[in-house]
Amino acid sequence: MLKTKINRLLLITFASAICLGIIIFSFVFSKRLKEEENKNMTRWAMATSLLATSNSIDGDVMKLLLQTVQDNTTIPVIVTDSEGRIILDRNLSIGDDVIPKEEKNEILAQMRTEGHMIEIPLETGEKQLLYYSDSHLLKQLSYMPIISLGMVLFFVIFAYMVISKANKSEQDKVWIGLARESAHQLGTPITALEGWKELLEDTDIDRNEVAKGIGEDIRRLSNIAERFSKIGSNTEFDSNDIAATISHIVDYLRRRASHNIDISFVNDFEGRKVNTPHNTVLIGWVIENLCRNSIDAMEGRGQLTVRLLEDSGRLAIDITDTGKGMNKKMSRQIFKAGFTTKQRGWGIGLSLSKRIIEQYHKGKIFVRSTDIGKGTVMRVVLCQI
Repeated sequence: MLKTKINRLLLITFASAICLGIIIFSFVFSKRLKEEENKNMTRWAMATSLLATSNSIDGDVMKLLLQTVQDNTTIPVIVTDSEGRIILDRNLSIGDDVIPKEEKNEILAQMRTEGHMIEIPLETGEKQLLYYSDSHLLKQLSYMPIISLGMVLFFVIFAYMVISKANKSEQDKVWIGLARESAHQLGTPITALEGWKELLEDTDIDRNEVAKGIGEDIRRLSNIAERFSKIGSNTEFDSNDIAATISHIVDYLRRRASHNIDISFVNDFEGRKVNTPHNTVLIGWVIENLCRNSIDAMEGRGQLTVRLLEDSGRLAIDITDTGKGMNKKMSRQIFKAGFTTKQRGWGIGLSLSKRIIEQYHKGKIFVRSTDIGKGTVMRVVLCQI
């Protein structure tokens, strides 16, 4: 959930930055283009005035003035006399279309409202008035932010849909995995209870022993139900000795695992209690998940060591096995929901463990080291000691 919010926040931030950049760029570019067009019109008016009032202009200067007038091929211009009658016009339309006089008068009225006007003094003392408006290029540029924002909006919607679909797919994997994991977790004690039932039908069985076994499996069922009830709820911490929590899980796994797998617990804090705040049920689930993965990786034979230690002032738990190990690609993917290397696995155990450690206990869980054919060390880092 946190990762989803971060991805959406990054997407919104990225899109906002693009939009802001487009707006700023368009504004600055439009402003500079407008200033350049104003300068061009001023030069155009000066050239027109010189052509109209000077009779002794050098030939090269005359060519330059004519070139200045003729170079305006984009900015719409209308020149009127002092009475407002149109004398000439340029670039009022795109192409060679002939514009009726009535339409020219409408364009002139629009230019007057825009306020772009330059006086051209004549030799007779009279003056002409040069009106102009933004070029077609500048007008098109004004639509650029709208078009760009539309494209960015399309990108944001598309990316949001992709992210949402990916998140939904991941959530589906989690829910399916939870359902299968719950069925798997419940299967073992239920099968055991069925076995105890069959034994009870045998009159020669020690009923006290059966009752003890049934009680243990009932506690196991209760523990499983409590584990799943903790997921998604407010996590309550206790200050029990975490070494006792780990030792209890190791003892349980030792009874259940193959006799060819040596499971040991090493406590670097031997002789003193480590009453670190933690949720006993959830931490026990994490340790059991990690240990079961290690047992599966050793394929029936090997050494599994669970060690409680101090790491840079923080409490740490190392689960070391002598199994088949992992490559780098696999070690980067093992915490993703749905990823598994087991033929009958669902890829939910480690993703749940990561959630329990990082979101509920504000710690870290990662592959400390792994070598193909030699084994793996998983590390869980909890709070400050």
